[in-house]
Amino acid sequence: MDSPNQVTIRISDLGISDYALGLFESGYPRDAIRHEAQDLLNELQQRIGRDDIDGQTLIEIALRDNKPILEFNQRSTPKERDEHASLRLFLLGVNRAVRNVYSHDVRTDVSALEATIWLGLLGRLRDQLERTYLVSIGPESQKAD
Repeated sequence: MDSPNQVTIRISDLGISDYALGLFESGYPRDAIRHEAQDLLNELQQRIGRDDIDGQTLIEIALRDNKPILEFNQRSTPKERDEHASLRLFLLGVNRAVRNVYSHDVRTDVSALEATIWLGLLGRLRDQLERTYLVSIGPESQKAD
């Protein structure tokens, strides 16, 4: 039983992809984090039909405040607008602080605890991303010919 200062977390309950879960369970926490962060961007590309852009640009185009391509609420109240903006800002942060850092710094050890914290955040973002729906396809969201 958990005490007030302890929590048991089942990695399988975090909402991450099966592949990232397998990496973590096999002893590859860094690779699990990297995979999950990249897979979120791949999911975003798929949802807006843009495999020609990636990273910061992809996130900004898909989830901008004005005329977004994707949303997961109507953005009609301050709370809804904050939730929408927070998804964009979290994904921007994840792209820089997780995907980029864990892809380039391959020598620093990553503990199971550190990986669990990141995977928990990534699982939460995956849940929000899966609840998005397409709302517009403007000229700036079209592929360049």
